[in-house]
Amino acid sequence: MFQVVKRDGEIADFQMSKITSAIDKAFDAKEKIYSKDIIDLLGLRVTADFQNKIQDNKVTVEDIQDSVEDVLIQAGYSDVAKAYILYRKQREKIRNMKSTILDYKEIVDSYVKVEDWRVKENSTVTYSVGGLILSNSGAVTANYWLSEIYDNEIAWCDDRCRDGDVVAVLDSRHRFVGRGFFNAQSKIAVRMLTRSQDTPIDRAFFRARIAAAWAYRQQLGFSNACRVVFGESDGLPGLTVDKFADCLSFQIACLGLERWKPELISILAELFAPRGIYERDDLPVREKEGLPLIKTCVYGEVSEELVIREHDARMLVSIANGQKTGHFLDQQENRGRLKPYAPGQDVLDLCCCTGGFSIHAALYGAKSVEAVDVSEDALALVRRNAALNGVQDIVTTTCANVFDLARQYVREGRQYGLVVCDPPAFAKSRKALENAYRGYKELNLQCMKLVRPGGYLVSCSCSQFMTPELFLKMLREAAQDAGRDARLLETLIQSRDHPASLASEQSLYLKGDILQIV
Repeated sequence: MFQVVKRDGEIADFQMSKITSAIDKAFDAKEKIYSKDIIDLLGLRVTADFQNKIQDNKVTVEDIQDSVEDVLIQAGYSDVAKAYILYRKQREKIRNMKSTILDYKEIVDSYVKVEDWRVKENSTVTYSVGGLILSNSGAVTANYWLSEIYDNEIAWCDDRCRDGDVVAVLDSRHRFVGRGFFNAQSKIAVRMLTRSQDTPIDRAFFRARIAAAWAYRQQLGFSNACRVVFGESDGLPGLTVDKFADCLSFQIACLGLERWKPELISILAELFAPRGIYERDDLPVREKEGLPLIKTCVYGEVSEELVIREHDARMLVSIANGQKTGHFLDQQENRGRLKPYAPGQDVLDLCCCTGGFSIHAALYGAKSVEAVDVSEDALALVRRNAALNGVQDIVTTTCANVFDLARQYVREGRQYGLVVCDPPAFAKSRKALENAYRGYKELNLQCMKLVRPGGYLVSCSCSQFMTPELFLKMLREAAQDAGRDARLLETLIQSRDHPASLASEQSLYLKGDILQIV
């Protein structure tokens, strides 16, 4: 009797029943009429098919499964073969899940016993329910369904599915999972909208989702400027809506939603009665969805510039030409976190963009603020924002590459009471993460050298691939290489109007830490 080599390398005796049972399930999945004799005959043909694959009296489980597929197709059961392939892929996913699922009792025990790396990486977190949540949030996230279905996760697709349509998603046993927008041309093949089989995807559906999203922001106190809809986190994957004073700006990154654009504009006009609505569909991801790039006013009137309020600051925003949908709203609450650290300090704000951190630092009592960016256009807006807030005598601007300038200032022996470092995403893909890590580390190393003893560093990353754990590891290594001791005072994420869904890993993209350099 020959033996079977399993995926984990374990060797077991060959059992014909394993083959016939799998074929049995495939026939059941397709509701095919069959008999035990048919199943047994197919099982025998499978064993004959893989005979030439046996080496040293052993055959791999993958070779056996390949033979099952070939035999079913040759016997005229191509539909059953598809069901078997689906079953095979599902089993593979289950195995992968089992290999990554964490024992939650062990997680809690390791937190209490300070054995787990998540606790050690956050050594300032004390024993508490909050500390436990922070320590284990990644573990919890790993066990949620994703809010998107990627093309390589799909085993079979009905020929009737058309790009942009709402389709049903089924599991390997044809059980309903949910419904979402389909696009075979996109890496994200299905953007899930609902887990309900009975909920119609109509105007009322989208209106209810947008209204609920706005109600959540209002409950938290957002009114003048905020993100109203944050894609997957608000149950509307591919849709971004931002509010700037009495105007709205939106982006659509999904073919299915593009077809609903007139209705979505109508809903926004109905719910907000804005002065104007601007379409900022100039994001490159639209091209991957087969959609054109568009920048235009679609409702009412949108001024070239308007003024929004953030905490104690007023900021100029250009919806048509500003970053993202007009302004980096995701740092709004973090800019307010400067209040206890800025008074009386000399402040260096690196990668300042239009000066959000700079203006807040000046308003919170900073002695001086130097705003640095590589874009002179951005710095021109910093100066105008400084004048708008009456802090033009405190805020100065420097146009330079922040890497070069930081090294220069270190050589000159300059030091600051507060350094803010909020660079653009160095890692826009997983492949770029290694180089990005080195870039973040080098920049933060220089920043730490620029902080006087007892001063503060606010460091951020907006790359979704730079996880909070990896970011903190980078800061620890930077402190070691800089020869400075650092204490973690606060951890930062994006503002609460950008809630991160536990079911969508990429939605938690902004992270940061406030350190005291001692």
